[in-house]
Amino acid sequence: MKKITIYKFISLVICLVLCLGLLSGCESWNNFRKAFIDPPQPEIMTIKVGILEPQTGRRSYDAEDEMAGMELAHELFPEAGGYAVELLYEDNRSNTDICKEAAQKLVDRGCAVILGSVSDTLSLAASDVINENKIPAIAATNTVPILTQTNPYYLRVNVINSFDAEGAAEYAYKEIEAKSVVVLLPEGNDYAQTKAEVFEEAFVDAVGYDSFEYSYKELDEETNKIVEKRAMSPAVYYIYINGEETQERMDYVFGEMDKMGCYSFYCPCESSAALPWIIASQAFEFPTEETQKTEPPKDLTTMGYWDDAGNWVEEKGYWDDWGNWVKWVEPQAAPQEETEEKYFTWIGTDLWQGIEAEASSSYGYSSMLYNVCYTLSYDGAINNEMAEAFLDAYHAKYGSDASPSSNFALGFDAYLLAYQAMCNVIEENKNAPVKEQSAEELPEGESAGNSIPLFDENKVFSRELLTKALYRIKNLAGATGTITMNENGDPTKDIIIKAFNGEEFVTVYTAFSGDTEGSGE
Repeated sequence: MKKITIYKFISLVICLVLCLGLLSGCESWNNFRKAFIDPPQPEIMTIKVGILEPQTGRRSYDAEDEMAGMELAHELFPEAGGYAVELLYEDNRSNTDICKEAAQKLVDRGCAVILGSVSDTLSLAASDVINENKIPAIAATNTVPILTQTNPYYLRVNVINSFDAEGAAEYAYKEIEAKSVVVLLPEGNDYAQTKAEVFEEAFVDAVGYDSFEYSYKELDEETNKIVEKRAMSPAVYYIYINGEETQERMDYVFGEMDKMGCYSFYCPCESSAALPWIIASQAFEFPTEETQKTEPPKDLTTMGYWDDAGNWVEEKGYWDDWGNWVKWVEPQAAPQEETEEKYFTWIGTDLWQGIEAEASSSYGYSSMLYNVCYTLSYDGAINNEMAEAFLDAYHAKYGSDASPSSNFALGFDAYLLAYQAMCNVIEENKNAPVKEQSAEELPEGESAGNSIPLFDENKVFSRELLTKALYRIKNLAGATGTITMNENGDPTKDIIIKAFNGEEFVTVYTAFSGDTEGSGE
């Protein structure tokens, strides 16, 4: 009997609810449903990172390592400040027109930042879209200065074409203590010319325009007499090369450099262009007093003048490559022992990677590469905790014998830079509203003020805050070195010097070119 009563009671309640729904309309029922049957779920916010890379087309192979580096960094750091980070991909198909469309798609999909693209041309194609939408973008491997110079929203983690020249200059004046340097410059090569100009500016800034005083003889046209003059040797000499230099020509250059005490070369050229000079320098015999007595300089000529007594005097000498008249005086003193060994130091660029193999295949041996070194922005020898964590993760995924390419490491650092900026934004704006709120919606005691929300009404993480945070990155330890962003959106970071030890090239110096502070290793 009691069970029947309970069933009747439940039936009565249901009927009352249905009646109320009919009487008050659907709106009341919907409110009832939302409050008791389907309670609201908390809004989930994610930070979206766009990957703008060629997954197909002729540049897709170049992009594989770059994307893999970004993905490895995402695996290590999948969330920032409690918010999940999501990677979104758009294939630019190695095509500049499609690259613009792909960049716009990433903007429309709500990305806060775009990473990529491999190839300077593809990144430049996307530049207008990025600038118009005011979305920050980070190029991983690009090197052309114009990308960041013309777009305040485009940044990079790789150094620009000429930046390593500053590191080379630092090594020259700090480590080998060079007072003057000869630059071997390929004719008509704008890439090499730019590097040479940057090198000269940095080197001259450190040692001065003129490095040391020297004397020479010259005919005075007014008095018709040979007079002794003094001058300062310039810090940087240029020798333009075209690959047709003879052994005689190179020996002459080495001899003139020896007279002025200049024993360093900077070579912003292909290793194949510098190798003949390197080989020739190894065979060059520095003159001693004994050899000077038996082997007078080539191209001797005679210069005549009237002395103070009215006598006609003739002297032998020659014009050197720098346009100076040098009187030849045969040494009379006995030969003296050399007090120190003389040799030339050669400083190349990252174009010299593999020069030992090239020397072996072209000349049959590589032992002549003593005193040869070159610059690199990454070689796996970076010494910081993040670089170690990067290598550990890389080896865990690809095997202990695998070595990451520079593209892979730069892709890793592109994501890392964006990740650090996200964390900084969230930390600095943790009390800001998640989205725009009116005064009535804010908690008691808080005001909207001028704070920028972390996410806008479309759930897009603030591109404005992220852009500002990227430019404020200082001393970020990355896989490719310590990164500090400058006002152009370019990084100042470590430049590594590798030198030949008789068997292989090893890291011997790290130049901190951004602040011209270096440290030997």
